[in-house]
Amino acid sequence: MIYDWHELQYIAHKALIAARKSLQKHGHFEPIGLVFHDGGLSQAFEFSSRSSPEKRISQEVFKRLVVDLKAEAAIVVTESWIKVGPEIPLDRTKSIADDPERTEALVIEAASPHARYLIIQTFAKDASGTVLFDVPIDTNNTFDGWSEWLDGVWPESNPKWSV
Repeated sequence: MIYDWHELQYIAHKALIAARKSLQKHGHFEPIGLVFHDGGLSQAFEFSSRSSPEKRISQEVFKRLVVDLKAEAAIVVTESWIKVGPEIPLDRTKSIADDPERTEALVIEAASPHARYLIIQTFAKDASGTVLFDVPIDTNNTFDGWSEWLDGVWPESNPKWSV
């Protein structure tokens, strides 16, 4: 199977449905990495990182596993803080977690040697803790950025998320 843009989009949307259900049930989402081969999903990895250094180690370990397993595609599903808006300048010296204009999101990054796909599901919680989802942000090949989870896994793929 060739994991082209359309296939990655399909799988990412299925992952989003599952992540939304998990978030609604548990109130939080533990990040996962999914590895795909010819026959479909072959391995799933749950990341447990409570600090930035642990997260960086998890990212590097996952990248190595994807390479060592000779994966044909990989998807990472995380719960993150993001800031949504037109042309927001990136300031890597500050944590977005400290920004009062941040929002929570499920972020699904999918990549293969042939394509990349990104979908973002922003959400909020009401006073009772009920999760309220916004309309997903489907980048439709318009996202341009760097992926800390999947960049560099396939040397033949473009190291930026762009078209």
